[in-house]
Amino acid sequence: MRILQLIDTLAPGGAERMAVSYANAIFRSEGYSAIVATRRSGPLATLLEPGVKQLDLGRRHTLDLSAILRLRSFIIKEKITILHAHSTSLFLATLIRITLPSVSIVWHDHYGDSEFLERRSVVVIRLCLPLVKSVITVNQKLEQWVRDLGHTSVVFLPNFTSPPSQHTNPSITLSGKPGSRIICLANFRPQKDHFMLLDAMERVLLLHPEATLHLVGQDFSDDYSMKVRQTIENDKKLSASIFIYTDCYDSLQLIRQSDIAVLSSRSEGMPVALLEYGICSKPVVVTDVGDVSSVVDHEKNGLCSVSGDPVAFASAMLRLLGNPIEAKEFGERLYHRICARFSEANAITPYFRLIKPEKDA
Repeated sequence: MRILQLIDTLAPGGAERMAVSYANAIFRSEGYSAIVATRRSGPLATLLEPGVKQLDLGRRHTLDLSAILRLRSFIIKEKITILHAHSTSLFLATLIRITLPSVSIVWHDHYGDSEFLERRSVVVIRLCLPLVKSVITVNQKLEQWVRDLGHTSVVFLPNFTSPPSQHTNPSITLSGKPGSRIICLANFRPQKDHFMLLDAMERVLLLHPEATLHLVGQDFSDDYSMKVRQTIENDKKLSASIFIYTDCYDSLQLIRQSDIAVLSSRSEGMPVALLEYGICSKPVVVTDVGDVSSVVDHEKNGLCSVSGDPVAFASAMLRLLGNPIEAKEFGERLYHRICARFSEANAITPYFRLIKPEKDA
């Protein structure tokens, strides 16, 4: 098997990080792996194993014929047998499959708005699914959703993560006082609900004025991210307590510098950020959406809060800030949960079982 990961970009993000993780895991297991960023590369390319074959396709639009032909040539040259298409790269993979029927498609559905699947557009997905061999989903809601579309070869494989290097010097140092630094690793998208987090942080600062919040994620320079910045700087005047970091590839190093890790999402699939919090042994406050509850047991290895409730979220953050011993215990338990259920070894075995050719099974 010669497997190629197909992803739109290698900018920081959950699906992008998983594409890199699969590329690395496959390389370590099989000795060959490839990854193609269909639109552009990005900071996550630095996390790839040195032996992984890379191509930055530079596709300018959906039906960029030149880019499609370059991808097709790369697949033929590298003798690729399986296209592992992540998220919206499914359509491009399908176009390749039409011209190269010997190549199989595995579609990895990372859809993050799994709380609102009734709103999801299905036209393109329905057109592509007949040419897809197997589908991987990041939570059980998505698995059932794909089955309801009539595709039977579907499996839920939890995202996974690996421990951070203990010897890498961080490229960025978090501001703030040790013991009071809160991190949120989430791209600036509406589903991440930064505004609820900002409301909660405003309440936290009334009782814990030394606390600082560190927002780490890709900024798309759109209305949402501009409104987040405006809310911090002008509306709430919290620039001295809330900091933004964009396009940071070494998120694990930033997490290690924090004291509490949070996710304020109104919808999730299986957040890679949460797994990274856990592998760094950080106590967490999260909203109970998507498959978050399969990772965090409320009051056992972290605190879960109702989505959209800044009062409850602030209360949970204050509890961890005020109880460092309990917070440390939560972080240690979460670490053990991640190692037991969401490690690379746990994911890669069922992955190979899914994609193994029938004649070799």
